[in-house]
Amino acid sequence: MLVSNAGFADRRAIGVVDRAGWDASLASMTTAFFELVTAAKPWLLKSGRQGRVVGVSSFVAHAFARGLMTFPASAAAKAGVEALSRALAADLAPAGVTVNCVAPGFIE
Repeated sequence: MLVSNAGFADRRAIGVVDRAGWDASLASMTTAFFELVTAAKPWLLKSGRQGRVVGVSSFVAHAFARGLMTFPASAAAKAGVEALSRALAADLAPAGVTVNCVAPGFIE
């Protein structure tokens, strides 16, 4: 089983978050997941029906409403984890490997 749970909450708004912060969010979440599954893919394919991948997203990829705190860079990165999970599910399904993504809710 492969679980990708990396992430952090960058609360800086668009116009405040700089390119380095944006890149750090994508690198630590979406790109890290991509690198992890790319490295593990041969073993996942060999494992067949026992192969499991879980990407961990976040509520920040879905929580956009007036009055809510937003996390633009983190939200974009976690939405990327969700999209990559869908693509991987389609790619690995013929080998029997399952891919899921969970998006935990807000906790204080």
